[in-house]
Amino acid sequence: MRPKSYYLLDWLGLRGAPDFSKSRPLGYFLGFLLILLSFLLICSFGIVLIDFLLAGLHVGRYSSDLDGTAVRNTGLVLAALLGAPFVVWRTIISEKQVGVAEEALYNDKINSAANGLSSRFQKTLNKIDGEEFEVVTIWQDDQVVRASSIDQLEGLIEERSDLAPRLVKLIASYVRGTFGAENLNVTEAVLGPRVPRMDLQKSVDSIGKLLPIARQVDASNWRLDLRRVNFDGVVFRGGDFFAADFTESRFEFCDMEDASFEGARFSGALLNYSCFRGANLRGANFDRCILNRPSPQLGGINVSINLAENFDGLSLIKADISSIDYLGEKEEISKTFGTKDTVVSEELARQMPFFGDWRLAVNYKISKKPKSAEAYFRVKETGFQSWSPFDSSDLGTASIKKRLMAELDLDRWPYI
Repeated sequence: MRPKSYYLLDWLGLRGAPDFSKSRPLGYFLGFLLILLSFLLICSFGIVLIDFLLAGLHVGRYSSDLDGTAVRNTGLVLAALLGAPFVVWRTIISEKQVGVAEEALYNDKINSAANGLSSRFQKTLNKIDGEEFEVVTIWQDDQVVRASSIDQLEGLIEERSDLAPRLVKLIASYVRGTFGAENLNVTEAVLGPRVPRMDLQKSVDSIGKLLPIARQVDASNWRLDLRRVNFDGVVFRGGDFFAADFTESRFEFCDMEDASFEGARFSGALLNYSCFRGANLRGANFDRCILNRPSPQLGGINVSINLAENFDGLSLIKADISSIDYLGEKEEISKTFGTKDTVVSEELARQMPFFGDWRLAVNYKISKKPKSAEAYFRVKETGFQSWSPFDSSDLGTASIKKRLMAELDLDRWPYI
């Protein structure tokens, strides 16, 4: 999709709704000018009205106006002054009518595309049961029409970018309502990757393109709701899913390469067999996620969140990441957060610090007591000095995480 600024009319400033929230002092100044102009018009009307009466009575400087020229001229000026407000009012009304008609047109376009999201078709099957033959008619979702409808919604944003928040939420609602995750049961690798439905893949592609535009239009703190969805096999590559909420969704055999999930929520999600190479996971929440397949192999490496381009502030509270043998260098691990009840692989467990040192290291970061310094530096050598030695239910865990997020400048929405 081309950015809106690429269109000539937008570039010339002749199309698109202006943002009146910017340059408020200029608005006050223009308001003052309008009030001053109204005052001048009222004064002018009073002066012309007096002249008109004097000309009609042939008194004062109009005593010699015997043919009524002055009456005619002042009357025309008076009529113009009286008619000017009505001309302006008529212009405003016409503009509102055009706006209403345009809104109705776009609502019709949106409704037409939305109706296509429920498109179905009949299919006839020959059912043979033993010696019995039966013709069965069933209804199936029309994936082609539905994908086309999503493309139509995406195209509307090229015409009016201010519709982006509304339409991206509509597509997300379709995804949640049609592809709900029935369970989070782990799939064994022998069953292999799966190919997602055409309309689901098209929906994800569109969301990845439209969400940045929607956030430019509506800059408030909101998350796109994609909770409890079955995304198995979907390609998210290159999309922007900033602050999206994927809580308790399925992501087995997904391609997340080079996608941005900054500040996104994957709490309780199933993430097995998915590739995050080059992804942006800065400040993402993976609390209680399941990442335990495939099992670690000697001499191999599982391509997962450990190969993300950026996972500063990645939260792994009570997560199961036992399929990952390598989480990164100690400098990278130190910018992540986990807890005592985070399930890790045997290799990572051997790298983690001794529990006694771990607790002393936390005390050192708070109090800087010299007797805890040695333990802190031993823990720092492992890279796990930012993790909590307590479990997820301990009150101390929240304060330790808060301190880490502040150090990483992530102590704000959407990271907390």
